Amino acid sequence: FLARRSRAIQYWSRRPGGSVDAKRSGFAEVEGARIYYEVEGAGHPIVLIHQLGVDRRVWDDQVPAFSERYTVVRYDRRYWGRTQVEDEDYPVPDDPDLNSMKQWFEDQPPSPAPWEDLHGLLDHLGIERAHLLGLHDGGEVALEFALEYPERVSALVLVDTVVASAGSPEQFQNMFERGVEKAAQLRGVLEEALRKKDLTAIIDWTLDDPSYAASTEATRRRLRQIFADNASSSLFSRDYKVRRTSPPVGERLGSVEAPTLLILTGERDPDVRELDQALETGIKRSTSKTIPDASPTLNMDHPEEFNRIVTDFLDSL
Repeated sequence: FLARRSRAIQYWSRRPGGSVDAKRSGFAEVEGARIYYEVEGAGHPIVLIHQLGVDRRVWDDQVPAFSERYTVVRYDRRYWGRTQVEDEDYPVPDDPDLNSMKQWFEDQPPSPAPWEDLHGLLDHLGIERAHLLGLHDGGEVALEFALEYPERVSALVLVDTVVASAGSPEQFQNMFERGVEKAAQLRGVLEEALRKKDLTAIIDWTLDDPSYAASTEATRRRLRQIFADNASSSLFSRDYKVRRTSPPVGERLGSVEAPTLLILTGERDPDVRELDQALETGIKRSTSKTIPDASPTLNMDHPEEFNRIVTDFLDSL
């Protein structure tokens, strides 16, 4: 505690509001990983949490705007981007096929909890309390952190975050069956990509998903590069098999204390709409903003609108 407090004094008390405005980056040593982070701006800290398959660059359009009023922290989650992980005990197969991939995943122990990585990062930076903004499953990481460390969260912004544990067994089964169907569609693409040792087809398949139909061409180009840079991690990532909170988030929504904004985009599947409603009704201090014609990459497609929605919410607190 004293070490964390010392870092807090060093990093965040140089300006009124408790922050610095110099841009800096580095690595935080957290349970066998070196978590890469970037910090910029001045004011109350806001932490940006990306989804699986990408890295901190999905926030490129938010940092300049948010850093005018907040200390902005963005980082690469374990296994993604520039974050480095010690994985010597579980080497990736030299010439992988579907069977060796399946065996590799089965052999993996659960990965450290993403919310504990966030806790270690904030301790490293000496940040006592922050707003958390999560994209997709990054929002579930934010929720888990808020439940485990409520005193350290001042507000939550969850973008298209779907928490399966908040639904009924029937909803879970429906979503599971759709996932199986999608996996079957991907199988042929994945086999071909492994045979050719070229993951371009997987990236094309991902971006051809109807959910990206409303994405701008500029966003698609940026995502293609980010996906390509993280392609090997997408195939062999232990971030798909991680320790979660117990009980799960969906059973503890009533315990979330922080004021919460839900940003929802696109045409919502009926089961997903019910999960959206479960979050909104389960989190006591929640509000939602639905943008039906937007893609899941709203923050990249329409950054001005997205940034305004977020800052208006945070300014209202």
